[in-house]
Amino acid sequence: MSARSFARKLLRVAWLPVLCALIAGVAASFLVTEDTIEYQSKLLLVIPSSQDRASAAQEADSATTSTSTPDPIGRPTEAIRLAQSYAELIPNDSNTIEAVATATDQLSEDVRGKITAAAIPESALIQLEFVAPSVDQSTDGIQALEAALTSDSPTNDAIAPGSLVLVSSDGPDEVSSNSNLLVPSAVVLGFIFGGFLAVVWSRSIGRIDAPSDLDGEVEVPVMEVDADEPGPLVNAMVRGWTRGEPGRQIRLGLIGVSELSSERAQVMALSDFKELESGPVASVVAGSMEGTTGLEAASASDAVALVVAAGDRLDAFRRTFDALGQLGAPVATVLFIDRPLRTALPGWPSA
Repeated sequence: MSARSFARKLLRVAWLPVLCALIAGVAASFLVTEDTIEYQSKLLLVIPSSQDRASAAQEADSATTSTSTPDPIGRPTEAIRLAQSYAELIPNDSNTIEAVATATDQLSEDVRGKITAAAIPESALIQLEFVAPSVDQSTDGIQALEAALTSDSPTNDAIAPGSLVLVSSDGPDEVSSNSNLLVPSAVVLGFIFGGFLAVVWSRSIGRIDAPSDLDGEVEVPVMEVDADEPGPLVNAMVRGWTRGEPGRQIRLGLIGVSELSSERAQVMALSDFKELESGPVASVVAGSMEGTTGLEAASASDAVALVVAAGDRLDAFRRTFDALGQLGAPVATVLFIDRPLRTALPGWPSA
């Protein structure tokens, strides 16, 4: 396949992936509203040294007589372990979730998963985050979370009173939501789906873009004609038909497969081939099988050439070829005429 034929096939279906991508993007944009914007607030909590001493009291007496320098936030090994345990416990605690849900006027199911906690490595610090649909809900939720963990009566019995102390709070800040990726993702998926449709469509509706597209379709010669100067090739073709019959002239019929190729056949009959009438061609008539002109041209001709313009549909070619054979005017040759690439685009003449 030539580069020109490939470019024509590509241009013919290029609009479909673009259209699908546009439709998908517009549809996704309607789903992305202000309701999808979320706000995040943060808490930084610490396990104080008093908690470490409380834990250490349960250990052997040798721990109380240790001469090591105490860490201001608790003994590292014990504080780190406790921070990791709390970080796993807090986001899944039903009482804590219920307290935040009540403060933010939400369902517990909506709050679950919006609370995250992470122990900061090599420290007794815990970073907590809460995400809510609005600024007020984010503020109320983080305050409820702070109260649930740092009050004298924590909502979870596994957290001893005073075991967590507030270091700092931050927010609420607007955060990126997964919905921000919805539109570009929809555009990409729409483009891919459109490409798939384009391939299926182009294969289901065959088009003739090069003489090679007719390989195996017919047994007669298929010749590519220079649209600007078709005379010499056709002259040589007709001379081949009349070889051995000096002086014989042939009445040539040009039958177009489509509206476009029929118009081109008319142009060739009226101008391009006129100069041949002094040679082996006695007359040139053109017509289309879509009306009576094709039948008249075929019946008045000694030889019929089927004119195909690039972009004509393969099924239309088959119908025209078979119809001429049934009318007793079999096709002697097929003339393929190229045309500008722009005619492969929507809005330009095509079959």
